[in-house]
Amino acid sequence: MFDVHIGLPKTGTTSLQRHLFEHAGILEEKGCLYPREWVAPGNFAHHLVSVAVLRGGADNDELLAKFADYLRARKNDHVLISSEAFTNCILPKTFKRFSDVLSLWARLSPTRLVVAIRRFDTFVESTYLHAAKVGNRRNDLAAYIKNNEKWVANLFAGLTSISKFAESVEMVYLRYDKSIDMMKTLADALHLPSVIGDQDGAKRIVNSRLGAKAQAFLLKLDEHKSSRDIKATRPMWIRGFESGRLRFNDEIDAYSILTFEQTNSIHETGLKLARQMNVSAYSDFFGSDQLPEKTYIDLCSIEMRASDWRQVGEMDDALIAIENKSSRGSGS
Repeated sequence: MFDVHIGLPKTGTTSLQRHLFEHAGILEEKGCLYPREWVAPGNFAHHLVSVAVLRGGADNDELLAKFADYLRARKNDHVLISSEAFTNCILPKTFKRFSDVLSLWARLSPTRLVVAIRRFDTFVESTYLHAAKVGNRRNDLAAYIKNNEKWVANLFAGLTSISKFAESVEMVYLRYDKSIDMMKTLADALHLPSVIGDQDGAKRIVNSRLGAKAQAFLLKLDEHKSSRDIKATRPMWIRGFESGRLRFNDEIDAYSILTFEQTNSIHETGLKLARQMNVSAYSDFFGSDQLPEKTYIDLCSIEMRASDWRQVGEMDDALIAIENKSSRGSGS
């Protein structure tokens, strides 16, 4: 059996992939291969395979041929690969290439496409916050929402087309739930041994998002670095906030960057697209959800006070001290 876990993005993929990579030896002992040789350098996911599908070309065709040989030699084993980049393979530009590759895999081994999906409004908010956090936000929120509507429509259309393949490709849909049960849900769906879905592993899939002040600070970090003497890099700030070592006074943890009207509109759009594209699992998962009202905050409107800037200076010094200590330790 061959399982292809494709995400979606922001459904605990990185946590799952790290957990699988770190326990690859245990998995193999239990009869499941999470092949490290196809994992991208410095990563835990099989982006080598998904990127080869996306980019094409002679070198990538050769890589995919070698991977097909790998599958052929292990047709009696349970092989699992995971890469959320496969979601982009399903989009119109690369769908034909991906469908050809997927058809080949299905002829080599019974193949399942495992898809964890989350409610569209929470997906949009989570991906936007991530883009802002890492400095990749290129559009305002309204434009971002519109672009994501197109992305989801194309994704749903591609998933529906795959489900109609003549070859045996089984579609497995999971509802993403930001809870400690999600790892077990994924582990059960992927037929993984119980040790992979244990509580320690499950807790790691729940990444608490940053407070509104930290998120607003990172949103404008490039501007702040040019106007103030901030030395720490963006990755250092992100690690500090995510680890809990850094925290603004009067931080705001319970908030939404979407108004309730936006949330409801995006949710209804997701349901409409799912119905149009016959992705019934989405409607089954989220059709009866009651949307909670959360405190709306416009990140761009959060103003840094004098006390906040003093705290930024202290945090910046602390991050640089940690970096210098780490550098001295690695050099000794």
